[in-house]
Amino acid sequence: MLAKSSLSLFITFFLTTSIMAQISTINQVEQGEHKFAKGAILVSLVDTVSPEFVQYQFQRLGLEILQNHIYPVTGHSTLGLTSSQIEWLSSHPFIQEIIIRESGLTEQKIAELVSGKNSQDSLRMTQSLQSLMSNPTKHIVFKHSITHNMAETFAEQFSEYEIRIQYYNPKSVVVQTIPGKEAETIKKVEELIYVQNTAFIALQSNQ
Repeated sequence: MLAKSSLSLFITFFLTTSIMAQISTINQVEQGEHKFAKGAILVSLVDTVSPEFVQYQFQRLGLEILQNHIYPVTGHSTLGLTSSQIEWLSSHPFIQEIIIRESGLTEQKIAELVSGKNSQDSLRMTQSLQSLMSNPTKHIVFKHSITHNMAETFAEQFSEYEIRIQYYNPKSVVVQTIPGKEAETIKKVEELIYVQNTAFIALQSNQ
């Protein structure tokens, strides 16, 4: 079973204007030098959950998710992959989808970008931009069940694809609570095996 603990230090989390509007009863509560949101908590999750799974589980508890930060691990490759290589990647059980994005570069744009450079820099820059133009970036989206470490291992095992795994933000959600009942809600959600940590939400001092 995963070890879980409440954070002793409250995580600073900035609610967007839209989320602030959703918490009709939100108030600022002063505790010492800190101000905390009343009516919401932050819940950190294990890195294998999907948005649909979390939404369903929290609805069962009668809790509303106000803000969702559950994104899959992603990577990218600028290598000139063949259609068969792209098809193989797309069909791999780790991969959700591959998005191919053109650079938008043209020979004219490249000429404008390198204009004014010395001959050595101009040649190097031209070659780099032409490579980018002819080899559109392949954005690789992994399935939610694939952890960052698993994706890193995948990229190492298939190094010929030159996949670079991007920085991964831990999965979390902001959950609405009854104002004044934040601690009770924290105790309830900490019993869930897919919850790693919980915290009150520290507000900016000018809010």
